[in-house]
Amino acid sequence: MMRTLILLLAMLPLQAAWVELKHGPFVVYSDAGAEPARVALNHLEQFRFAVGEAVGKPEPLLAWPITVVVRKPGKGATAPFFGFSRDGWILAWPAGSQPDARVFHDLAKAILEGNLVRPMAPGFEAAIASLYSTLEVHGQRWTLGTPPQQSDRTLEWALLHRLAVTEESTSRCRVFLSNLANGAEEEIAWRNAYGQPTGGPWSPKMRDAASAYLKAGQFGTKILPAKLIVERELHDLPALPSRIRLLPGDLALGGGAPPAEIRAAYETALNEKASPAGHEGRALALLLQNKPEDAREDLVAATALDGAGPRAWYELARLEKDPAEKLKLLQAAVKLNIRWAEPFLELAAMEPGPVRREVHLKKAAELQPRDTQIWLRLAQTQFDLQHFADAEKSMRVALDAAADEASRLELTKRFEDFQQMRGDAEAAARKRLKDEDKAELERLRNEALANVHKAEEAANAKAGGVKAGKVVPWFEGPPQQSVTAKFKQFDCLGKRARLVLDREDKPLRLLIPDTTQVLIVGPDGTEGGEAKLGCGAQRPARRVKIEYVARPDKAAGTSGDAVSIQFLAAEAP
Repeated sequence: MMRTLILLLAMLPLQAAWVELKHGPFVVYSDAGAEPARVALNHLEQFRFAVGEAVGKPEPLLAWPITVVVRKPGKGATAPFFGFSRDGWILAWPAGSQPDARVFHDLAKAILEGNLVRPMAPGFEAAIASLYSTLEVHGQRWTLGTPPQQSDRTLEWALLHRLAVTEESTSRCRVFLSNLANGAEEEIAWRNAYGQPTGGPWSPKMRDAASAYLKAGQFGTKILPAKLIVERELHDLPALPSRIRLLPGDLALGGGAPPAEIRAAYETALNEKASPAGHEGRALALLLQNKPEDAREDLVAATALDGAGPRAWYELARLEKDPAEKLKLLQAAVKLNIRWAEPFLELAAMEPGPVRREVHLKKAAELQPRDTQIWLRLAQTQFDLQHFADAEKSMRVALDAAADEASRLELTKRFEDFQQMRGDAEAAARKRLKDEDKAELERLRNEALANVHKAEEAANAKAGGVKAGKVVPWFEGPPQQSVTAKFKQFDCLGKRARLVLDREDKPLRLLIPDTTQVLIVGPDGTEGGEAKLGCGAQRPARRVKIEYVARPDKAAGTSGDAVSIQFLAAEAP
């Protein structure tokens, strides 16, 4: 059937039989005249608006345009479909009728996935797509609620259908879905829309009600006002023969035809007249046939002329070995479609260092926020930069974007591993800074002593060999003391803390002026170990060795400032 469509389209005359109309993301080509094309365009714009309005986004955007081909009946056209082709989405539409609900279901999914930054609660996106897939458009009015095929009538669909067509709940249904679309938990979305909690996502009462509604099978409809589209905005122009010539190949590619048929359709167009788009289309078919070198020739030919699309530049970049040339090709693809994430991912993969890689991954994540793998790559890059707070945010977004429970469990485990890695890295960084400070202090001390000895030698030499007086040691501040006792209590005082030690003679209270600056050592002498201090009484009380400086603080009731805490091994019974 697809071969028949290609051959018939290829044989069509390219004169004034085809018209072109544009509105929003849609570009309609029709050989059935302007009126069927106008009807299709109005229906599609109303559908886009309706789906977007349902989730609080009445003007949803798409990264790629949507080509719509409206064909005369009896021309051998295959069943309508919605798919991705050479220069964006493509939709086959039969003149005088409309595609079935499955086509609109797929279009609704593309709209939702392109505009919602994270998946909605399980089942609700599919339910929205099913609910609106049967939307009837009559000029400036909609009829919502015609039930879809049996397999699409889920419990979620039944719930949304009842809420959407019932007069008193229609507006609240939009509030509920808009909350879900903006990332609210299902429980919060219910409360915001209907004022009362459900008792948890899909409480038994709600599930039973939806099941009974579904079983009853009495599905009403509701007439709603449509989006106002001025008739003169849908004006038609004669379609360019160069564009019509490519439609057979674009339809074959978007409809999933065998690669050989796709290639044959584009070759027919190239034989009539060479064009960058024709070379681009044939190159995509050759890549599907796993012929990269042949594809490269077509991609070079396409990009050598004005008019090559972003996919031509992108696919040629993926085949390019020279980094400098690859960079230029990817930058050209970005300029042609700034909303496409794939070139940014390729740019990120080219970067040897994490700084520029982070820039490209951030852009890709912004454009494709539901892709958990992009967020994970960004989190790893930020971790390499030791931007731990940013890495944690990216990990949390990846977790929120999990498509199902299995993915959520896997990402939860990875998030826990990340938290452990972050803790280890931060501890290592603190230890490294302390070691560096200690080494610098030692260097300054040795340098000062060397200068003193040098001055002493100079004084001795000047005095004829008489020794100078005793050298006064370098002053380092108040002397440190140590105490070994049982660690009884840890009082949290904001950024400060107070230690309460149980000695045989009397309790000792020491102040930690800054909890981030105290050195905490485990029994084995390494930093960390048992060094997790919880506020309040320590149960059981552990033996510690405290280094401190005698500096009484009447306000805190302490005798000195703790410098380090070492947990000691438990005494043998």
